[in-house]
Amino acid sequence: MRGNVHARCGGGEKAEESRSFTYSNQYGAESEWSAQTWMVINRPPSGQLYFETPIYEHDTPLFRVTAADPDLDLLSVTVESSYEGGSFGLIAAWSGLPSGTAKAFTYGPLPEGSYTLRLTVNDGRGGVYSEDYSFEALPLELTGTVRHTPEWESYRLAWNGKHQEAQRARDEFWAGEAFVLGAAVTDTGSSKTKAQRVTAVLVETAESAVLDPVGPVDNAGELFNTEHHRMLKHGSTYVFRFQVEWTNGHVQTVDVPIRIKGSMYEVMVQQIRH
Repeated sequence: MRGNVHARCGGGEKAEESRSFTYSNQYGAESEWSAQTWMVINRPPSGQLYFETPIYEHDTPLFRVTAADPDLDLLSVTVESSYEGGSFGLIAAWSGLPSGTAKAFTYGPLPEGSYTLRLTVNDGRGGVYSEDYSFEALPLELTGTVRHTPEWESYRLAWNGKHQEAQRARDEFWAGEAFVLGAAVTDTGSSKTKAQRVTAVLVETAESAVLDPVGPVDNAGELFNTEHHRMLKHGSTYVFRFQVEWTNGHVQTVDVPIRIKGSMYEVMVQQIRH
């Protein structure tokens, strides 16, 4: 058997191919050429998934999909998601889309972790396009600190120099001294997700302080109450609860314990005597 092949394709038309054949046997006898027959050739579609990074936990990112087909077939499009290497689940789907159509969807709020999205475009004639896209939902973090003022830190160090048997640690405070509060949050760079409010609450008394930004990640404030020498008991542990509210709606807290040892008046008396 031998044959001739001819192809043609017009703009926006199906690719076509014509074939004709002759047949021969072992004795050299050969048939006439068969009638020319045109066959339609289906070409596969294509697609693209677009999104911006970085993405942080609790974000609800916007995704855009484009799909096209060289034969102008109507298209079915699906997007599936896999979290941390698990099974894929459907998160967006469209059918009957003209070639060149763009669609958008949101997905979230997202827990921290690894994601794989699978885009599939089907032209309904056996042509299928599929591609995977991966990204990380990065963690948002908050840390808190409670420190002495420079003046009270000098008193602590002086105390330690005179009382070797009763050293005071950094997390030990005299009731009535001011608490210097600090909080550090994740630097999210170019992301629209930002820390919009940072606070600290002394849990046992419900007193609160708003911490102001003092840099890209740092926030600072102070809590001072002249009645703390009456309210805070010697030998007791108290908790400062730091909280950050992110623009994507996520709220985080972290607890920092401190200990009360004595009253500020112990130091005041010593200062007066000396």
